[in-house]
Amino acid sequence: MAVAAPHILIATANEARGEGLRGVTAELNLRSEIFTDIEKLLYHTQGNVPDAIVLEHALAQRAPANLDLVVLLRQRKQLTEVPLVYLGPADSALQSSVVTNGADAYVVLPTQPRVVKAHLQRMLARSRNERAVRETLEQMRRFEQAYQESERMKDDLIHMLVHDLKSPISSVMGLLDHSLSMLRGDGGGSDVEDLLSLARSESQHLLNLAANILDVRRMK
Repeated sequence: MAVAAPHILIATANEARGEGLRGVTAELNLRSEIFTDIEKLLYHTQGNVPDAIVLEHALAQRAPANLDLVVLLRQRKQLTEVPLVYLGPADSALQSSVVTNGADAYVVLPTQPRVVKAHLQRMLARSRNERAVRETLEQMRRFEQAYQESERMKDDLIHMLVHDLKSPISSVMGLLDHSLSMLRGDGGGSDVEDLLSLARSESQHLLNLAANILDVRRMK
């Protein structure tokens, strides 16, 4: 199954600006969508998560006075870590505010397409690396959980087998003690033979349990 190219969301004040930026995404073999309406932009991002967002100040400033579009986007859990490039005027106060509110890069307009292209390349590469690290950590976590569960099962089996050893050990000791008592008292030889036979049977059982314990310890 082919992996879809990264999806870039371009939010600009007009189609012409958006089409100009679409050329940049095409050079990077990226899919793109253009939005020139804030309401449609917010509705779209409710259920669609792009790989990166390019937002123009001319569109962002159309938001109601008490709303900040960057903040609105960043407040959505699914967009928290999506790279966001903000295109705006040479205004240091605005730049500071935009970056503080969550933009990853502030590009001063007018600018060359290659500048936006460079930012997108860097951010998408960083996102891929971060995603790979998260996936590796998740795999390691699952491996550790599986290993711990395996060790717990081994410990439970060993505990059970050691517990099972107690009964035949007690039986063998009791049979041997009784046999010795009968021998000291000149008891019947056939009875002693039967007791020793039982002791041997229990000893074989002990040997099997010991072998099982060794097998459990070899489990991986």
